[in-house]
Amino acid sequence: MLYDTHYRHNEALSPEALTTLPAALHALNAGVDDCRRAGKAIDRDAAILLLIRNLAAVAERNAPSCRRLPS
Repeated sequence: MLYDTHYRHNEALSPEALTTLPAALHALNAGVDDCRRAGKAIDRDAAILLLIRNLAAVAERNAPSCRRLPS
């Protein structure tokens, strides 16, 4: 059975549609599922690493700014 790891690689290389946390997380989870089903090593798959980097960037952009409270 074929799994669409090629699609995941293209999605990871062009993450314009993955600008929200739910979209980025969904893409990462789908990529991990595809890798598992295809028998690929998740920790060495280029698409997974790029999707993780994208998820981190989206999370950082959406994080509220932290202010120090007076002590």
